[in-house]
Amino acid sequence: MWRYSLRWCLPHRPCPGRRELMVKYTVPGAPIPTKIRELWKEYQGQGYGVCIDFPPSKAVQRWSAERKAEARRRKMVKRIEKTAPLFAQELIAREFQERGAYFNGE
Repeated sequence: MWRYSLRWCLPHRPCPGRRELMVKYTVPGAPIPTKIRELWKEYQGQGYGVCIDFPPSKAVQRWSAERKAEARRRKMVKRIEKTAPLFAQELIAREFQERGAYFNGE
């Protein structure tokens, strides 16, 4: 869905009324709804403009606990091997011991 709106478009001037005068949702590719076009003609030159937004169509996907754990371990190993390569194995084992739950995805 596309979101057409008639809203205040001058960021450096205070809005004299409502920030959004009208909002309409349309199918993707549809032209500006006639009601928004007519209202825009009434407020033309006063600081309001026709805006189009593309709201996200699907929900945010969350990582599983296994995926989080794998990424956390991989990043931690990379970080430690970069900063202290001689003591990497010892420091990695210490991190797993101290914060085991975190690196298991909890």
